[in-house]
Amino acid sequence: MGKNLEIKVKVENHIFYLEKIKKLDFSSHFEIEQRDYYFDSNFGLLKLRLLKDNSELIYYKRDETNSERWSDYKILHLQNEDNPLGFLSNIFKQTIVVAKNRVVYVYKNTRIHLDVVENLGKFIELETVVENDLSEARLRFQFLVDYLELDFENQIKNSYKNLIEEYVNIK
Repeated sequence: MGKNLEIKVKVENHIFYLEKIKKLDFSSHFEIEQRDYYFDSNFGLLKLRLLKDNSELIYYKRDETNSERWSDYKILHLQNEDNPLGFLSNIFKQTIVVAKNRVVYVYKNTRIHLDVVENLGKFIELETVVENDLSEARLRFQFLVDYLELDFENQIKNSYKNLIEEYVNIK
């Protein structure tokens, strides 16, 4: 099972972050449209991420109450021609759909996401993957948090799924 350290912050726009990110020696950069379909699960979060050419079934567990957002996750890669959404919808109850446009910059073992989420707005999210040990991941993560001037006081500890559920309940 993979492990990463995360932070998510709602922002007015991405301009400030883009200017800083472009000064980093990032290894790749791409833009993707994602639709995440969440399913009921008693053991963590289960979502099907539909991408243009393929899909990913992602299972993860995260303690949303902890000051640090460590996630344990597993990803199963699927082919869209096999209709994974139809298959899973016959087995599990679908709860929420999160639609987002994501610009991703990869810096060392961290994915920097600049997200525009339908009905929620703009966010910046860091996901630092543990490659060797937790302390090394924590140091790399903290470097980017400091460099991008992200404030832990403003972090959102809920998943986009939870935020959409709150939004739907408010309406």
